[in-house]
Amino acid sequence: FTTAAVAKRLGRQSISIESQTEYLKIGLRRVLEMQEYQGEKLLSPAKSYNIKNIEFNMEDEIVNDEE
Repeated sequence: FTTAAVAKRLGRQSISIESQTEYLKIGLRRVLEMQEYQGEKLLSPAKSYNIKNIEFNMEDEIVNDEE
């Protein structure tokens, strides 16, 4: 549904297919900004992740692997 959401923002059309009901609900909420699907409220998922700022230099990593 990411492609469909971007297409909508750009004024384009898209077709999305999803077989999992839970992911269908998430996609409908994102693309159509729906609040309800078949009588069930579509709630935003709670975010429970933690991101740390880690500096990573791929070139240094490759050089270190060759030693």
